[in-house]
Parts: sequence; structure tokens; C-alpha cells
Amino acid sequence: MVELDIIKSHISGKDRGWLVTHPEFELTEDEQKKYDVYITRYESGEPLPYILGYKEFYGRRFTVNKHTLIPRPESELIIDEAKKIASSIQHPTIIDVGTGSGCLAITAALEIPHAHIHATDISAEALTVAQKNAKNLTAKVTFHKGNLLELSSRSRTGSTPLETWIPYDYGMTIVLANLPYIPTDEWKTLDPRVKNHEPQKALDGGRDGLDYYKKLLQQLPDKKIHLLCEIMPDQATHLINEIKKVRPNAHTEIMKDLAGLQRLVVSTFNTSLN
Repeated sequence: MVELDIIKSHISGKDRGWLVTHPEFELTEDEQKKYDVYITRYESGEPLPYILGYKEFYGRRFTVNKHTLIPRPESELIIDEAKKIASSIQHPTIIDVGTGSGCLAITAALEIPHAHIHATDISAEALTVAQKNAKNLTAKVTFHKGNLLELSSRSRTGSTPLETWIPYDYGMTIVLANLPYIPTDEWKTLDPRVKNHEPQKALDGGRDGLDYYKKLLQQLPDKKIHLLCEIMPDQATHLINEIKKVRPNAHTEIMKDLAGLQRLVVSTFNTSLN
């Protein structure tokens, strides 16, 4: 089983290829004890990235734990599209909402070095993980605690809207949104490795899976913005309709992932009144 080989490689520090060519290799007594513990955790249903403490994304290793969603390969499409858009903008500002482990914001910072990167999350625990990843990968990202684009405020007046904390003179803004998009009824039927271990608040998007995207659309200021939203394949038309309610003249495209599934809605708009 591949997962068992990965665990053995992780504990021994030996490359998996090396282990294949050296079947006689045995773990030390202490390594074997750790291996047995990891196998027990895996067989109980715990996802492998949580056992190892990391997950690869866009060729880099990101720390993950129970407070963060495990990065998925299909989310790399967001970075691919962000790079294309940012290539024609002199000083883009990129905002990753609901950053979790920080994989999108940090990867954007490293892949698009001329951009100014911000990231938000409502979870203080997730932000701690994201900040650790940024430090480990030497990525320059400004992290904020907040609900999507509205930052938490220490005052009793409430939250801080986007217009007050993003310097628009930097250039056009690109918003990356891999928000919870699993409909509640479908979340209940997910693989137990996902449902029982990954944070529900990072997956459950409400009745139709688009609750957070609808809220995000209401928070966007009347500025020229590129919005990149990861979705389930059958949500594209529904989300586009929601975008049109707020930005009637938005230019919207649907991008497919490597499996040929509709995965990313990319919208460009100036103001809600144009």
C-alpha cells in the first residue's frame, strides 16, 4: 500500500525509491514503535497528511493539522489562473480569503513575486499554521483575522471593510476564494476520513454550498476586481447567477481541472453599477 510506504519513508528519512530497491532495510526499534503508532492512526481513519503533519501543494510542503483543510491538487488551478492574470498587472494586490494553511497565499507570494499578498481567516488557530508555513517557506504575506473580507475589530463598532485596509493604488486586486462549498446534505455523506477529521467549517457551505460565496460577493467593494472561486462541478451556473445579481456586467469564465471537471469560476468586474 502506497500510504504505508510513505509512512515508512517519513519515519526512516529514506526516499521511497531507495526503500523499494532495498527491501532488506529494517526500521530501528524506536522507528518501528513510531511506525506502529502511525499505522494504527491511519487504520482508524485519520487522514495521512494529519499523521505526517504536512501536505505537498504546488511542489512545496505545507504544515497542516486539525485546524486546517488539507490542500487538494485541484486547487492548484487557482494559482495557475492567478499567475496568468497577474502577469499583465504591474503591481497586483492578491487577497486569499479563508486562507487555512496558507497554501494559496504563500504559493501566490512565491510564484508572483511582484504582487502584494494578503490573507484572511476567521480561525486564529488556522492563522497560526499559515504564519508558520509562510515563515518556513520565506514568503511575504500579510495575515489578517477576519470574516472573509471584513477584518475583526477590537472596537465595539464591528468589522473593518476591505476599502479601509487594501491600498488600491498598488494596482488591480485579485481575490482568491477556496471557501467551504460542500452542501450540508452532501457533507454528511462524505468519506469518514474527511467528515470525521477535517474541520467542518472549512467544508460545509450551507444548503446549496454557496453561502460563503454569496456573503463574499456582498463584501466586495465597487472596484475593478478579478475574483477566482473554486467550486463543485455542478455549482458553476448557480454561482454565475449569484455573481450577475451583484455585478450584472461581470465577465465570467469557467475553468476545468485536470480531470475535465468545472472547477473554477473566474469573474472580472469594475463596479456593481457598470
